[in-house]
Amino acid sequence: MTNDRKTRVTPASLGVAVVLMLASLLFLSLGLGGCKATIGYTGTNVDNQLTGSYELLNGTRSVTIDVDAGKTLLISYNSIVASGELTIRLYDSNHVLVYDFPTGTPGIKTFNIPLKEKFLLEVNGNDTRGSFNLQWLTN
Repeated sequence: MTNDRKTRVTPASLGVAVVLMLASLLFLSLGLGGCKATIGYTGTNVDNQLTGSYELLNGTRSVTIDVDAGKTLLISYNSIVASGELTIRLYDSNHVLVYDFPTGTPGIKTFNIPLKEKFLLEVNGNDTRGSFNLQWLTN
């Protein structure tokens, strides 16, 4: 059985199609216009270390850290913020903020962990230029 009906394009349906395409392009350009780039980023995320150096950082770099009950978590931190905003934060498994690390200064922070926990160590850049270096160990 064949269908001999032909689809007819009318000027009205063509106009609707053009308007929809233009609206889609406008929506995409406005939606993507707010995206910010990361430029010149080099970094590592291996062996209990998270580092980054960048000309421009927009976005998040993160790592999870598993710590057994009764252990101590030691985090060494250092960052340089030449411009923009950089945050370095540690969250527990319920995404409750445990510690907001100072930026632009080196330090070491120790946490006693009574119960087994999975932490999220998160670095977030907003139009920032500089670097960060985080290292941790549990004992």
